[in-house]
Amino acid sequence: KSPVSHSVLCLLLGYALALGRHYTSSAIVLAVSIMFRQTSVVWVVFVAGAVGLDIIEKKFNHQRTGKHTLQSYASALLSSVFANLPSLLRCLWPYAVLLLMFCVCVVWNGSIVLGDKSHHQACLHLPQLLYFALFAFGFSAVPVAMDLRALRVFLVRLLYRPTRLLVFVGLSAFGFLAVHHYTYEHPYLLADNRHYTFYVWKDIFKRSPAVPYLLVPAYSFAIMHGVHQLLKLQSFLWVVLYCVCVSVSLVPQKLLEFRYFLVPYLLLRLHSPQGSLLCLVLEQLALLSVNALTLHLFLYRPFPWPDSALGPQRFMW
Repeated sequence: KSPVSHSVLCLLLGYALALGRHYTSSAIVLAVSIMFRQTSVVWVVFVAGAVGLDIIEKKFNHQRTGKHTLQSYASALLSSVFANLPSLLRCLWPYAVLLLMFCVCVVWNGSIVLGDKSHHQACLHLPQLLYFALFAFGFSAVPVAMDLRALRVFLVRLLYRPTRLLVFVGLSAFGFLAVHHYTYEHPYLLADNRHYTFYVWKDIFKRSPAVPYLLVPAYSFAIMHGVHQLLKLQSFLWVVLYCVCVSVSLVPQKLLEFRYFLVPYLLLRLHSPQGSLLCLVLEQLALLSVNALTLHLFLYRPFPWPDSALGPQRFMW
């Protein structure tokens, strides 16, 4: 049984409990999630941050109309933090205790990794953010296709608003630098042909040295579209918190694995506009079709490994 699915379940349950203001229960469930997967601690920080922002922003009376400097905004936000300090301490102490216990365990173990430390070494794998953005956009294809008008408006604003175009150029420059200097190929990636990522890397990224660079504009568009969707329903500070936690969760991972994208994608989808009932039904059917295909390959298309005594191998996510 996959610890990843158990960890994701506990994370979502812990987040739901936090949204329902059951903070102690939330922290307990999140502790279980960390037991399944240690990197879940990043999302504990996200949940605690989301709880804190909810308290602060409800009583944050800084007027956003008219002209305000960044300094005045920060000053008003800081004043709101101090004004709500008792509420923050009362709500966040379970998460603080959990994070303190986690830190003690890391110091005692000598690392966040409990298994083979040699194959779980952290690195600055910046393209992970680019891969995730394209993954999230791809799995959001149904909602995007169901609202082409909104997509057209987004594209027009991207092309004809200098600020957005400048952001796109900046993200593209970051993408080219990340691809050129910080692309890593984990030894496991092309050593195991039972996973989707093996074929994505072998048949797309390795097809030509130019392919990773040609994908950079698509990465930039996917990042801007994802952030745009979040800002429709969430505050700027919430989106910043989400982006920081996604970065901390993904960038140190040397191995390209879709399972690392599950929690960031689910949170992105849950906090983006949901669309009509028809859109949700079609989206669900599309996701079920992908899983049905994967299950079919697992059950009915086993294949041998040359020079291996392990017997038939089976395809999986």
